[in-house]
Amino acid sequence: MIIETLDKEDIFLIHQQTIEEFGGELGHFDNTDGKVQSILSQQYPSFGYEKYPTIFNKASMLMYFFIKGHCFRDGNKRVGLTVAKVFLGINGIELDLTNEQAIQLTLGIASCTLRNIQIDKFIFEDLTSILEDNSYYEE
Repeated sequence: MIIETLDKEDIFLIHQQTIEEFGGELGHFDNTDGKVQSILSQQYPSFGYEKYPTIFNKASMLMYFFIKGHCFRDGNKRVGLTVAKVFLGINGIELDLTNEQAIQLTLGIASCTLRNIQIDKFIFEDLTSILEDNSYYEE
């Protein structure tokens, strides 16, 4: 199965659309391009090693790092959630979270203080399980 990926333009468009839909400050920082590119590069294998091999690992990683990376002046939690939903969607998977689940999930990620190996455990086990359990393949 070939996994479709997102690019930098997709991320900036997602940010713009979430700000337009939900309100907030449109804008980014001087280092936003680099941060976005760094996060997106983790979708791909590096030196023959794929750190995030499954589609749900990749979606979890994107959600986590866009929320925690503070790439934008506003809307980072919304961007993280939307990026994961769009990423799964372009790969034929519908993420079906209630508003309450989405709020709890994004606030939980934003407030967590995990470090290094704990982040990987959270992405691979906890967040991946939540996304898998709340998704279905589109027909």
